[in-house]
Amino acid sequence: MQQHSSGPPSRLGDLIEDMLGSLDVLAVRLRDRLFEETTGYQLLDPDAILVEFAANFESVLKSCRPDAAGPSPKDIAEAEARGADRERRGIPLEDVLRGWRVGVEIVFEHAQAVVQEFGRSPELVIDFTRAILRSSDLYTSATARGHRHAELEMTVASIERQVRLVRQMLLEEGSATESLELLDAVGLPAQAQMRAFCAPHESPSGRSEMARWVGMDRPDRPPLGIVAAVEQHLIGFFVTMPAQAPTLLTAVGSSVDRIDLPRSFREARRTLRAAVACGMTPGLVTPDDLGLMLAVHDDLDVRETMSRRYLVPVLQTHAGEAVLETVRSHFSHRQQVHQTAAALFVHANTVRYRLNRFEELTGADLRDAWTIAEVAWALRSHALEDGKPVTPGRDPRPGSPLPAGRPRSANPRRRRQGESENDDLTFK
Repeated sequence: MQQHSSGPPSRLGDLIEDMLGSLDVLAVRLRDRLFEETTGYQLLDPDAILVEFAANFESVLKSCRPDAAGPSPKDIAEAEARGADRERRGIPLEDVLRGWRVGVEIVFEHAQAVVQEFGRSPELVIDFTRAILRSSDLYTSATARGHRHAELEMTVASIERQVRLVRQMLLEEGSATESLELLDAVGLPAQAQMRAFCAPHESPSGRSEMARWVGMDRPDRPPLGIVAAVEQHLIGFFVTMPAQAPTLLTAVGSSVDRIDLPRSFREARRTLRAAVACGMTPGLVTPDDLGLMLAVHDDLDVRETMSRRYLVPVLQTHAGEAVLETVRSHFSHRQQVHQTAAALFVHANTVRYRLNRFEELTGADLRDAWTIAEVAWALRSHALEDGKPVTPGRDPRPGSPLPAGRPRSANPRRRRQGESENDDLTFK
């Protein structure tokens, strides 16, 4: 370390040599200020950081000497390395930049005190300040560049780790031992119950939105789950259901142990396909929300059989679509003739005629519960094939199921005294 010059500073070079003899004092002041004013530097060892601060002051001051051409390429490379090290040690960039500003302030105050002590011209402080600012700007930029580069590298490594974990847990790729290590690394308990989810990856912001949904954007606490972009989907799992609804259409599988997550994911993926086919809007959807539509979408053989029996005979006739729409609306309105008529803007007798016409063409009995189930299957499959939005048996929003349109009786009966025609499930 340099010693103090033998006499009072009369030139810029002498002032810098005096400053180089005060590195320990400058480092202590900087450490105390940063430990008081920032949280990032409090993560570091207070004694070890003095050595680093003294080295930083020395590099900057030497680059300010009158015969120096500013920071050398080696100095800049070392500044970038220090910035990267700060990022890896968890110090935010704003705290790093704050450290440089405070350091310049401390150096300026010390230089001013030295000049005043020996009664030298204030112009010497001005010259010194210009040199320090020019040099510190280059060092600050290099440090920030290294910090950002390391942040990018760590982000890429983190995303790769997340993708690897998700693929191991949901697609059964890799080893169980590594899965446990990765779970521990991201802060998720391996013994907890988990639920897989799947959402379409249709926009650049999709992954960020889902990451926020499962709490991956909160570095101060463990996430609720984890998500990764795999091919055309955003897939992942969580141990705690997020409080807010997702901004994307997101299908969720059942709650299972860790080793059964692949099964939960298959449920979620199957549910998403059906939900997309039904034209569902963004939000959470489970197999229970889809009800019959899940099977209607998946079982092509049954769809074909139901279509051949209940759709083809009707569609081959004039106004066949109107007949099918009337049957569909009749089911949606709890088999109430007058409610169906109001919804379709037709007379109640028109509804009765179309329902009778459907029975004549198909041989169906729309008062039989099993037949109703088959016709409902056929109508839903018809809507899927036409690309029309299909309302499942439940509202896709959690906690608000729609009324189920179940018949109250499979047998026709006479209306009791006081009952209106709307109370009668028969239509003849």
